[in-house]
Amino acid sequence: MMQFTPFYRVSWMAAFVAMVMTNALSAATDTFVVNPDLSSLSLSGTVAGQSAKEQASGSMTTQVGGKITIEQAGSFLQFPGGSQLILYTNGTWQPALGGGSGSAPGNFGGKASLLFLTAYAALRNTQFDVTSPALSLTSDTFDSGSLSFGFLTNSGAVFDYNVGTFGSGSVVLTGLSTNNVTTKSSLSTTGGVQTLTIPIDTKFYMKLLVEGDTVLNIKGQIVATRTVQAPVQIGQITVAGQTITLKWSAAAGQKFIVRSSSDLKIWATREANLTSVDGNYSWSGAVSGTAEFFQLAQ
Repeated sequence: MMQFTPFYRVSWMAAFVAMVMTNALSAATDTFVVNPDLSSLSLSGTVAGQSAKEQASGSMTTQVGGKITIEQAGSFLQFPGGSQLILYTNGTWQPALGGGSGSAPGNFGGKASLLFLTAYAALRNTQFDVTSPALSLTSDTFDSGSLSFGFLTNSGAVFDYNVGTFGSGSVVLTGLSTNNVTTKSSLSTTGGVQTLTIPIDTKFYMKLLVEGDTVLNIKGQIVATRTVQAPVQIGQITVAGQTITLKWSAAAGQKFIVRSSSDLKIWATREANLTSVDGNYSWSGAVSGTAEFFQLAQ
């Protein structure tokens, strides 16, 4: 009887480890859901050159919902675009839609004293995307200052204003602004949940009466989470006679492929679409020849 039990055990594990390393270097696109109870943004700045103040208590702070998309690859991550930070409506503010007299629901409501009159402004339908170059993840933290925020124009984001005799109207919110904050962002995993925390301090410049007379300074924090799929863990590997049995655990419902090779060059599929309802997976099959490698794939 051939003594090949140790060989199969070592060979299969080596092939499996190589597969895991390859997957780790391939960027995975993940979607995080923003937690509005932990995410809020506040507005400050100027309206027509004068400091903006609240129209009422809380009118310049709002919660944020939506989603954030990132790509993860080993110790690197990137915000490729496709995120949607949705600012909540926090009340009814002057002016009305389009800058007319009256009021309407909005994300922020501010006012400013201008000579003998009061200027009113409101942001409505505000949504942001988030983009970045590839960022290094070190000790669960990364550079916040490399993130850029841009208005999602297809959301209908507008800045409605009324400066009395100086004019009124509505400005479509566009543009991109870099995050101006030194505090690190974080990406950590605890108990099967991955949490993304981003501090925000960014400015957008606009023109109402003269160029740059209106500044939107948006500060706050975004917290978003996603459920992390349970990692694949190697279980028992046994050989009895001419039969090898592989056992492993992973999140229930996944589909695996078992392949084998005698030379690590040509791989034959031994079984496809192996699945499990409880997360405990196994496969048994006949061995052939004096040496054979086994690989687990998805």
